[in-house]
Amino acid sequence: YFRLSADERRSSTAISSVPIKAHIVRPSSGSGGLSETQLNDAIAIMNGYFSNALLEFFLCDGINYIDDDNYFD
Repeated sequence: YFRLSADERRSSTAISSVPIKAHIVRPSSGSGGLSETQLNDAIAIMNGYFSNALLEFFLCDGINYIDDDNYFD
């Protein structure tokens, strides 16, 4: 029989915050692409999916916009 200590029980319900870096690829003109609102909505949906796993994602260091027709399709 294995018994968790009070500290171990508390830590098992702690939410882990996970930083993510967003890279949005757009045409060279800098137009179009995913909007900041759409990105935040996607993060909120993802947080809903992972809430039972006690994970929460958050945007770290802003958004990296890649404005290059070679990568945008």
